[in-house]
Amino acid sequence: MSHDLVNASTGHRQKVSKPEVLIKAVTVLGFSYGQTAKRYGVSKTLVHRLHHRWLEEGDQAFQARSSRPKTQPARTPDSVRDRVLQLREHLTRDGLDAGADTIHTHLTAEGHQLSRATVWRILKRAGRITPQPQKRPRSSYIRFNADRPNQMWQSDFTHWTCADGTEVEIIGWLDDHSRFLLHLSAHHRVTGKTVTDTFTHTATATASATATATRPPRSPRTATTTPRDTPAAARDAAAETPSKPSSPWKASPRKTVAPTDPPPKARSNASGRP
Repeated sequence: MSHDLVNASTGHRQKVSKPEVLIKAVTVLGFSYGQTAKRYGVSKTLVHRLHHRWLEEGDQAFQARSSRPKTQPARTPDSVRDRVLQLREHLTRDGLDAGADTIHTHLTAEGHQLSRATVWRILKRAGRITPQPQKRPRSSYIRFNADRPNQMWQSDFTHWTCADGTEVEIIGWLDDHSRFLLHLSAHHRVTGKTVTDTFTHTATATASATATATRPPRSPRTATTTPRDTPAAARDAAAETPSKPSSPWKASPRKTVAPTDPPPKARSNASGRP
């Protein structure tokens, strides 16, 4: 990282390294370690280390140094890395599989303790792997779910050996929305006709079950009589009988209007004619 500083004599900006800025803040500006660390957002330990490095090395301490460790005990030896690339080249030349799994198998047989992921990283860093976006990891897959029940079904079959040694094939139909198993049956061999027959059978059974579940229930028949079946005298008596008040605060009886009487609005219109 570098910083822009203005030269006091020339007035021009010049780029200086961060160690030089910190060192000169102590040696030229006279800041303490704490003041320098607070002003530039670093630790006091860093300022102290850079200052003492300048006292020992002079202006060589102004150069930024890599923080990479000098030794890496866990790093794969160069001989093993070369062997990985050599196996890749030989297997590819012979027309054999030269993937990370195959190379890992050869290295294990030779006594090298190396993981498959390490082999793949060595090949990738050496530019020996052709990018293949279609081979994406399973974690990037998007699970498909239908929006509604019975919107889409999926089917598959698998082989199975029974207890008596009989070989069968089991086919099933699954609802993509609810993951409900709609059909499951075993056959000696699953053919195209088996698929169509099981689909037709499952569709018919599902349609029947859906119609039964969605059909509204019938109301029970009661022994009540309608005003149309009631004699005229009974209707007139029912019309004059006051109904029971629904609340003690509403003591006025409600009068039931007989179905044969004209509506009140019609009566008022008739009485208003000249």
